[in-house]
Amino acid sequence: MKICARARRALAAIALLCLLPVPTGVWAAGAVPSDPAYVTVRPPNTAGTIAGCSVGIASAQCLAGSLARTHLQVQNVSAAAAIACTFSGPAALNAAGSFLLQPGQSASWGGGTGWLPSGPLNCVASAAASPLYVEYN
Repeated sequence: MKICARARRALAAIALLCLLPVPTGVWAAGAVPSDPAYVTVRPPNTAGTIAGCSVGIASAQCLAGSLARTHLQVQNVSAAAAIACTFSGPAALNAAGSFLLQPGQSASWGGGTGWLPSGPLNCVASAAASPLYVEYN
């Protein structure tokens, strides 16, 4: 009998939890809601820097190396040219050590990728003045 009574009390407590109101909205920084169980913690927002790079037929640096970066994304926005990039040394099309971005293709590092390159981003393209989108923070 005692086991059944404990089980009933436990089930009643679980049922009560299901009836609690669901919080809505987001509180401004420094504001304290009436029920501290509903405090939402958000990581600080860091503005991203968006830069373009015009990639030529000779390997050149598009982004300086940095240990302070938390995110990096590149996208080949050229309509027809392929772009190869690397974080170590000069980039070369269709060569080991460089990653190839076909038109419209992108790559990103940081967050859930488990790796964030800190070296300089060097790129080369199959056509002169090929645009590369670069975003980092």
